[in-house]
Amino acid sequence: MSSKDLLMEAALAILARDGFDGVTIRKIADYCNLSVAAPYKHFKNKEDILRQSVGSMVEKWKIREAKIIARYSPDLREQLVRLAMDWIQFVLEKPAYAGLVLADREYLPASITLPMDSMMDYSRDCLSRLTLTERWSHEKYLRTEYMFHALTDGALRQLRSGQIKDSPPQRKIIQKCLRNCLENDF
Repeated sequence: MSSKDLLMEAALAILARDGFDGVTIRKIADYCNLSVAAPYKHFKNKEDILRQSVGSMVEKWKIREAKIIARYSPDLREQLVRLAMDWIQFVLEKPAYAGLVLADREYLPASITLPMDSMMDYSRDCLSRLTLTERWSHEKYLRTEYMFHALTDGALRQLRSGQIKDSPPQRKIIQKCLRNCLENDF
């Protein structure tokens, strides 16, 4: 891993642990066992490191997302379920991602939260297209969107904390819950 990548991962880990105000160039350098000058070879300041770190995370997700979209096109329900399951896997692969995704965004600058919000653009669009295709009411769309995201986020939190064991049977249960969410009227 390059020193730039190492610094970006460290920045995300510190952001997840200490919040935005707790991130400093010195902490990032110390985390990587590098000199305090090392981050300045690649970045202008703390916000630049964080912006590029989130940008890299978004780019990695978009690549994975495109593969799922291509594989499960045109089945909108299956795309949504597979995207949610892969999102959970993606976030669990790197603890810094999980910390950032589950962090309180209220205290983060827009230069970080806006790119993160774009990670779910396709899922929102996919659910909107499903709503039109199925002729759901606006109320059903809102309930389904809320439940689907709550199930995904809840599963992510429980898997991350160890409340539920990450295993193929548990993943199948999560998938079934997500599918049921898209099929049922609440």
